Amino acid sequence: VQSGYFQTRRYVASAQGDFSVAANQLLTTGIDWQDDRVESTTLFAVTRRDNLAGFVEYQGRFGAHQLQASVRNDDNEQFGNHTTGSLGYGLALGHGLRLTASAGTGFKAPTFNDLYFPWSSNPALKPEESTSVNVGIAQYGEGWNWTFNAYESRIDQLIALDSTYTPYNIAKARIRGAELTGFVSLAGFDINAQASFTDPRDHTRGAASYDNWLPRRARSSGRLDVDRGFGPLRVGVTATATGHRFDNAANSLRLAGYG
Repeated sequence: VQSGYFQTRRYVASAQGDFSVAANQLLTTGIDWQDDRVESTTLFAVTRRDNLAGFVEYQGRFGAHQLQASVRNDDNEQFGNHTTGSLGYGLALGHGLRLTASAGTGFKAPTFNDLYFPWSSNPALKPEESTSVNVGIAQYGEGWNWTFNAYESRIDQLIALDSTYTPYNIAKARIRGAELTGFVSLAGFDINAQASFTDPRDHTRGAASYDNWLPRRARSSGRLDVDRGFGPLRVGVTATATGHRFDNAANSLRLAGYG
């Protein structure tokens, strides 16, 4: 009889400072540290890595206008330095209406489970890098609100799962989408609703799966929550629905939607 074990540990620490540089203007700086370790009866090329990150963020409000800007650098022991940032703008239009727009970049390293977990891992995985933009409009009233957002993300080396649930990289992916949410407090009930539509595509030119849907990503989904409080007790019911998706990159195996 053979036996073995596989164990991952993660240690994290962070420090942040907020500084008011002027009226309605805030500067935030900080550092994040993360240490990942893996122990196993299976030998791995990498058993420990740390990630040290520093970040700066500015937030300012000028009348009806609001600005946000940030930059961050991650020094990952296994995958090197990656600098990301974001820029956001908001405009209050009156009557509770608000316009927003933002753009940003992202970095995501594969976890040790992605890389090394026995029978369902890939040590050759590369980190994800992304660029995203978002525009939205929202309105907030007394006891009600609604929001609408449209977005697009372009991701290099998207981490996905193949038919055997082994992670792999999709070289180029593009995800477009829109989301509508609403809330109302009515006759003692709190009602939240959400509807989402996405267009998730494999954009790896030259690949057989080019312009196919990304595997296991539905194009439409919805959710309805109805809750009510009775003194210290709160009771609620949730209904969800999700459209169909494909179980593989070739889009030849369709999975039905569900509710």
